Formats: sequence, structure tokens, C-alpha cells
Amino acid sequence: MSEQQPVVLVPSRYSEWVAMPAEMAVRIRRQVPDAQVEHIGSTSVPDLPAKDVVDLLVGVRRVVFRDLLRHDPQARARYLAAKQSAAGSAGGWDDYTQSKTPVVAELLAGLAD
Repeated sequence: MSEQQPVVLVPSRYSEWVAMPAEMAVRIRRQVPDAQVEHIGSTSVPDLPAKDVVDLLVGVRRVVFRDLLRHDPQARARYLAAKQSAAGSAGGWDDYTQSKTPVVAELLAGLAD
């Protein structure tokens, strides 16, 4: 995806999105048998609209945010609002990601309280 490509959120296709990384994880583990492979990002959260890109994290476990969104409807709603706002105003992928950063930081900071 290019930097200039607009960000488009699609309705959740969670059942498809969880099957794809499961297949990819098998291939990764063939090459790196001890790798920890996690499906992260919005496609890993049921019923959350997302850009149609599956994110995997290999090796390092950063699943706290994913789990927060899976289990906390208020956090999920707040993050969705940030995603929709960012998608509507972002000038590209980097801008989209940066636009969501403050909300992500606040939600994660709330876990430490």
C-alpha cells in the first residue's frame, strides 16, 4: 500500500480475517519453529471495522491492546471513533496511524491505573 492510498474501513469479516493469519503462522513456524506468532490489529477483534489488512506480530508479544479491545466494549467504541475520524481525514497510511496514536496511548495508560 502506498503512502498516498486512501484509508478505507470495511465491515468486519472476522471469520475470514482469523483464518488468514492462522495459515500464515503455520508457514512462519516452518521457517522459525520457536516463533510466537500473534494476529494483532483491528482485524483480530470481532465486529470491529478495519482496513482490509491482516497484521501479524512475530517473536515479541504485544497483545495487550488487542485483548483490551476484545474484552472492553467502551475501549473498542473509543478506538473505532478514532479510526473513523482518522480514515476520514488522513492524508495517507502514516497519517492514519499517527492520528490514532493518542487514543491508543490513553487506552493503554488506563490499563496501568
